Parts: sequence; structure tokens; C-alpha cells
Amino acid sequence: MSVVRKVLSDWCQKVFSNQLENFCELLRQELFKYGHIHADETPVEVIKTHEGRKPKQQYMWVYSTTKWAPHQIRYFKHECGRSSDYPLKFLKGFEGYLHTDGYTGYDKTVRESRGKIIRCECLVHARRHFADILKLAKDKQNSETMLAAKAVTLLDRVFVVEKEANLSCVDGSGVRDPEKVKALRLEKTKPILDEFFIFCQGIKDARCCLPKSRLSQGVQYVLDRSQELMNFLNDGNCDVSNNTAENSIRPFTVGRKNFLFNFTENGADVSAGYYTIIQTAIANGLAPYKYLEWLLTEISSVRPKNVLSNMSHLLPWSDKVPADCRSNNLEDLRKAETASED
Repeated sequence: MSVVRKVLSDWCQKVFSNQLENFCELLRQELFKYGHIHADETPVEVIKTHEGRKPKQQYMWVYSTTKWAPHQIRYFKHECGRSSDYPLKFLKGFEGYLHTDGYTGYDKTVRESRGKIIRCECLVHARRHFADILKLAKDKQNSETMLAAKAVTLLDRVFVVEKEANLSCVDGSGVRDPEKVKALRLEKTKPILDEFFIFCQGIKDARCCLPKSRLSQGVQYVLDRSQELMNFLNDGNCDVSNNTAENSIRPFTVGRKNFLFNFTENGADVSAGYYTIIQTAIANGLAPYKYLEWLLTEISSVRPKNVLSNMSHLLPWSDKVPADCRSNNLEDLRKAETASED
């Protein structure tokens, strides 16, 4: 017997609102326990908005732990836009380091935290400004491409040090030691970045390129964000890039190519909830279908669900999760995330 799409959608929404919504809130609280969060956002079209207007571009945001956190969380949140008010509201109460790209919408969140949130911007995005010049340039020997090549070379040295840190800065049990990482970065990475910013300032002062050229824009991008690009040096648990968030949101962007849009805003909210649970399960090495089946079976007996601690035994890293929910994909996932930074 086939089930029509509307009936299936209604079931998914009712199951989420009755059983899983509070569980997602528990994941959000767990996310805030870590002092490091990655954030990113991507567009999604919603056909039927609350205002009854024509189809509107809205956004799916993702907030995730660093890849070194003992428990991995991928929290998806549908919002009606890309305003700075959305991360400000979501991150209310969070204290620590916020890893982002260069989008200015996060500035308000950092500013109003009054020093409780420190922003770390992505060196991979900074490098991309100069790498794109090399990709698009027909003449590889002109002054602009040669300067861009020097900038790329300097930043590549930073990533080499990061690889060294991930391999050598471990304790006796093989766990990454953030204090050793911090010390190595201050010894080797900081001088490279100091040289990089002096190099960029020299390009600007010498007026080596046209004001609106790609090189000029890339130089201004990094000079405007020099402090945010250096903040990761303060904590060995900080990341040099925002690749974790980009990798976290990629399953949604791939899925969007197939489903194209959400019909309603409520449907987009529910979609974010299911993405949160499924992608968090995958990030913790669980087989998502088996975990979701077990979760729905167990959570139905939790009373009351508004006491979030009643559901802590259902979290993906709980020792109560059955062995048959576990997958062998965790190591492959971490290898893929590491490879994406190369």
C-alpha cells in the first residue's frame, strides 16, 4: 500500500513535534557545553511562507562542534533569512570561540557578547582569494599573480604546521594535547602569519595593484580580519579553518539538489530537526537508520519529555546505544574531514 506524500509529511512532522523536538533542544544544550562552535549557512527556498507571499529564499544554518570534541554535534536550524539577529539569538548564552567564514552577519553576535565570544575566521577562505587569482590568470608571470603565489605559499606553510601539530602533539594515550598544539603554533605558525600580514600590508602601501583588482580585494579582506584570523593561536582546541561547518552542511546542500525546496516553513523547521539527529548520529559513528529506529522506540517511554535530562541516555555517544547501531564509518569520516583541508 502506497502512502501519499502529504500523509507521510504529516506523520514526520507529528513524530518530530511529539517525540523529537525536545531531544534536539538537549543536543543544543550539549553543544553549548563545549567552548568551540563552528557556524555556516546556506540558502533554501520555501514555497509557502507564513506571510502568504510568493516563494522566498530562506536559510539553513548549521552549528557544530570542532572535530576534536569528544562528542560530535551537528545542529541544523532553519531561519527565515540571513540577518545577524539569527546567530545572535541562537548563540545567546554561549561563551567561547566561534569559528566562521568572513560573513559580517556574525559581527553583531560577537559585539553584543561583550568579550564572551571570540571569533576565529577561516584561513582557508583567506587563501582562496589568492588561489583564485592563480586559477584564473592567463599570464602566470605578471606582478599580480606572482604576489598572489607568494601569499598562497605563506599560508600553505601554516597548514603544514597544522598537520605536524595533529601528528606530533599527542599525549601518551594518543589524544591530541591542546597545550602542545598551542605552544607549537606560537613557535612556528605565528611568525609565518606575522610575515603574511606584513607582506599584505606592503602590497597595499606600495599600491602594487589596481584598487578593485582581485589581489587588492584579497589583501583588504585579510587586513580587515587580521585579528580574527589570528585568534585561533590563543587556544589549542581552536581550528585553523571553518571546514568542519562546511563539511557538516554539505549533506544538506547535496540533498537540496534533489528536493529543491521546502513547501512550508514548518516543514523546513522539521527538516532541520531530522538533519540534526541524523548527521549527529553519523558524526558519532552510528548507522543513522538503526539509531533513529532505536531512538524512536526508546523515547516514546520517556516521561516527562520537557525534563531534558530524562533523555540523556539516548544521546548518540551514550553507552546505552545498542552495538548494532554502531557503524565503522567514524574513522573514515574523520579522515575525509582532514583530507578536505589539504
